[in-house]
Amino acid sequence: MRKYLLVLALFIPALGQAQGAGSRSWSAQLPVSLGQKAAAGSLSCVLASDALGTAAGSPTFVRLTNGTSAVGVDSGAAATYTENQPTTGSQAAMSYKGLATLTASASVKASAGNVYGVFAVNGAASVCWLECVNSATAGTLGTAVIFSAPIPASGILSLPPSTHALGNFSTGIACGIASAVDGASACGTAGNVSIFYK
Repeated sequence: MRKYLLVLALFIPALGQAQGAGSRSWSAQLPVSLGQKAAAGSLSCVLASDALGTAAGSPTFVRLTNGTSAVGVDSGAAATYTENQPTTGSQAAMSYKGLATLTASASVKASAGNVYGVFAVNGAASVCWLECVNSATAGTLGTAVIFSAPIPASGILSLPPSTHALGNFSTGIACGIASAVDGASACGTAGNVSIFYK
């Protein structure tokens, strides 16, 4: 059985205008291997004009068939892609917490959440580690560590906010600066940290 995998979207303003009863359809043959001439086994591609009065400039989408039934990624089921649009809604924004002169762990969020980005400045002349632990209170360095990230000596750690979380915290979020990876001892010199979370 031949399998087809083809996603096709056409934007044709002229076909987005209302044409009422008797609307015309546009047909073409797409070869199974794109780039080759049409031949036996080609897929039928039908572009139907919109009879529902969609405004000009609206996209026209193409559905592929084998002559009897739809073919595609999921037997004709429409594949969708969602893109977040700019919004002023609070649900679309991350929260921020600044921790100044930080050494021992300090509370960021007292309930479950995710960390999406961090910036940290190391006040020590040796490498220290930003350490985030799973705790609804200030937490304890070295206990229930979710992740540690090295901060260069007298340097900066920059992990800009992203759509993918750096870590999930089932109880709460607390962060500190440790002297070693996942360590229980605080860095000898305080640093400054900014956390972006939800």
